[in-house]
Amino acid sequence: MFGSMGNKLHRLGYVNIRVIKDNILSRRGDRNKAHVFHWSRLVGRTKHLSFAYEVIKDKDKIIYDGLVKKNVLAGYAHLHFASNLKFAKNFIKSCRQFKINHA
Repeated sequence: MFGSMGNKLHRLGYVNIRVIKDNILSRRGDRNKAHVFHWSRLVGRTKHLSFAYEVIKDKDKIIYDGLVKKNVLAGYAHLHFASNLKFAKNFIKSCRQFKINHA
């Protein structure tokens, strides 16, 4: 898998996030709002990838974002923490837990 740059915007706009996998920010079933703005896209996905959430732009269009690997979460969506304060609280909790486990 790798990132490929395009010559036009690949995604743009406000979206809703539905969490499908526990991660450092959220738990399965949580929801949040976000904004996407990017010219690149992922190419060559494999079945070994683990995504944290579904990104819902239109009712009929769902994409997956938020790659999860151990304690890392990487994604295109810019999460709006004020739309779900649990995300910020979970992040602080995850940081504290990491510190305890690696002290």
